[in-house]
Amino acid sequence: MMYLGDFATGQTVYVYFNTFDSNDPSGSVTITGLAVTDIEIYKNGSVTQRSSDSGYTLLDTDGIDFDSITGVHGFSIDLSDNTDAGFFAAGGEYMVAVAGIVVDGADPVNFIAATFSIERTNGAIAQLKAMLDGNNRVDVGSWLGTAVTTSATTSLPEVDAKSISDNAAAADNVQANIGNLDAPISIAQADLDIITDTDGVILGAAGVDLIWDEPLTAAAHNVVNSAGRRLRTLEDFGVYEGGYIWIDTVNGTAGTTDFENGTVNNPVASIADAITLAASVGLPGFHFLPGSSVTLAASMDNYEFTGENYTVALGGQSISGCSFYNATITGNDDGTNTVAPKFVRCNFTDSTLGLHVLIACAMGGTTTGITLAEAGTYYWDACYSGVAGTGTPKVTFGAGNQNLNMRHWSGGIQIENMGASASTDNMSVEGFGQVVEGTCTAGTVAVRGAFTTSGITNLTLSDAARFDTANTIDANTVQISGSATAANNLEASALGIIPGTAQTGTLSTTVMTSDLTGYADDELIGRVVVWTGGTAAGQASEITDYASTNGTVTYNTITTAPVNNDTFVIV
Repeated sequence: MMYLGDFATGQTVYVYFNTFDSNDPSGSVTITGLAVTDIEIYKNGSVTQRSSDSGYTLLDTDGIDFDSITGVHGFSIDLSDNTDAGFFAAGGEYMVAVAGIVVDGADPVNFIAATFSIERTNGAIAQLKAMLDGNNRVDVGSWLGTAVTTSATTSLPEVDAKSISDNAAAADNVQANIGNLDAPISIAQADLDIITDTDGVILGAAGVDLIWDEPLTAAAHNVVNSAGRRLRTLEDFGVYEGGYIWIDTVNGTAGTTDFENGTVNNPVASIADAITLAASVGLPGFHFLPGSSVTLAASMDNYEFTGENYTVALGGQSISGCSFYNATITGNDDGTNTVAPKFVRCNFTDSTLGLHVLIACAMGGTTTGITLAEAGTYYWDACYSGVAGTGTPKVTFGAGNQNLNMRHWSGGIQIENMGASASTDNMSVEGFGQVVEGTCTAGTVAVRGAFTTSGITNLTLSDAARFDTANTIDANTVQISGSATAANNLEASALGIIPGTAQTGTLSTTVMTSDLTGYADDELIGRVVVWTGGTAAGQASEITDYASTNGTVTYNTITTAPVNNDTFVIV
């Protein structure tokens, strides 16, 4: 056991000890089982141990065989650790014991490792502190028996330094160059005045202004979990609402400055600027304002296109992995899509496309329609004919083995070029409408649902699950589940359903002129209009106003505006 000395509060005490062979006291041996829980500290002769092991650290990882020297061990004690509140305090005397380790096969071995004190009463540290004031400064009244002259600064002694470290020349150099510090000190003071707003308060108004005016550019202020990064996130998804670069080719402006251009309040006018911004800020999506129209001039893989009433000309470019929402699509892609692009609620005429998925799209091409450009499987779900009257949209098969799956189809579809490339082509169509064979060589078409067929000559029709008007009968339902009342109620409710057709005039997402007659102004308010065919098919909205003039129906906003001859019912 040794006394390690008197320590100031908050210091770290290092404790070392040796272990020796019980049969040969001159031979060192190692130990096992040393842990911080084996360290016990007692204060001022008390038998109460310190209640916490926090602040103890085993040296050299495990405290055993320090620096690989057998028999030399150690640990440290952090006197600033206050887990046991007030245990380590000035004036305290401490004994450090180690209990429960294994030495030379003996278990347990207990011993006193060291003693120490913290600012022992009347010790050197305590007395030195007593001599200093609160600023750790010595109050000098005289020097070598001579009274000290008081300077112009109250309570501070005046000192004429003749030498520095016994070097008079050093003192002369300081005197000669002290004036050179005036300019840098003035600059530093000016900077400090800005930071403290001249009142000594750190980050005063002027300092805060500097922070708010700091640009967030490139990688600046992008440290993980920092306030700057959180602001950047708000900026990214605030000005770039929805996580999109905003495009308005009608009223937008040119520019590629991050967080200034392509925002919801300042959309760009071109797809080229939008692509540059998307790459810079890491937002792979575009939102188009109504009336916008762009032509793709570069590969656009994995981008998202959204908005309302805008047009995208594919320009023969790659669109693998893209998503398009609510767009009018024209032109062709490059014919090869590693990941099938997705088109949702889009309008098509005649286009040639590689592998793709169409959802709720209007098909209006009557020349070639959609031409399938590559071998593989295509999916159309909830799509419908966008051709008015008796016309029929087309799908044209290309080279290679192609499979087209049409689910929930509505309207007519004319099949062209199936089997012409000596390939094995298959098609399945489910829903209701008409299947027409154009110029085809071979192929199998599975038809399920309410379909009529026309011109089927070279195609193999698999239609066990198809029915048409020939498979239906007229019936007068007089009971439902044995109840005539239920049948009468159904009849009454059906008679209350009003069919109609949209007419040229005002056709928007909130107002529709129609062929309705015989209803007074406001008579239909509160009822629901449901579009059953055409561009607006599948949508429904509550009627908020009705004017008998031109059968004008006003309703809550819908996604896609009806066009002339769209059909609807009012329930």
